[in-house]
Amino acid sequence: ALVADNFFLDLSRERWQQRVARLRTLHGDLVPEGEIEIDNPLRCSWRLCGERGWCNVSLTLAPTMPPRIQEIEIASVLPPDAAMQAALDGLLALIAAPTLRGVGRLFARGVDRAAMR
Repeated sequence: ALVADNFFLDLSRERWQQRVARLRTLHGDLVPEGEIEIDNPLRCSWRLCGERGWCNVSLTLAPTMPPRIQEIEIASVLPPDAAMQAALDGLLALIAAPTLRGVGRLFARGVDRAAMR
């Protein structure tokens, strides 16, 4: 077995299968990118890149002989949609060339703009 005896106590095998299937649907095929980062002999992390976004994966081994997977954490990151990308582009342009008018558009309606100068 690859996983520790307690691995499926928090999330069942079926739920893991559903989660992996959902990640494949969201991201497409996932392939490793870059090197595996080793935190210590029992912990590591790496990135899987897909057609749409990526997943950051962290793995913890149980301190048993032989070691078995005790925990897997997967953080799914999707690319921004068109509205978010436009907002990011505007923010980056404003950082590169700030103007009072441009900065003012970032504030919520109730913010005292004079106090922010």
